[in-house]
Amino acid sequence: MITCPTCERPPTKRDGRDHRDRQSYACGPCRRDFTAGSSSIFAGYRWPAEVILAAVRWYLSYSLSIRQVTELLAERGIDVSPRTVLTWAHSFGPQLCWRPGDGVPKGKGLGAPAAT
Repeated sequence: MITCPTCERPPTKRDGRDHRDRQSYACGPCRRDFTAGSSSIFAGYRWPAEVILAAVRWYLSYSLSIRQVTELLAERGIDVSPRTVLTWAHSFGPQLCWRPGDGVPKGKGLGAPAAT
């Protein structure tokens, strides 16, 4: 069974469905309601994780400007502002740029070490 993202204890019961028809749980010890997606790093964002990841990957991998990424999303029917894409890049970019084994992040200045 799923554990509570706040107190990390198992919930006492299922608590119906949320507005997106996902199973909702009620935690007895901390008295909070949550879903399976509540512990995701994307929890609380309006757009699905796939949209956020695509935008950040395009920005970091292909040397596109924020405006170009916004235009690519608009071609796919996703109306998002350039500021939102920039916020996503700053929030999730360092996590996506990390190369295991190197010990140093890479990418468009998002935590990358200065060149010497």
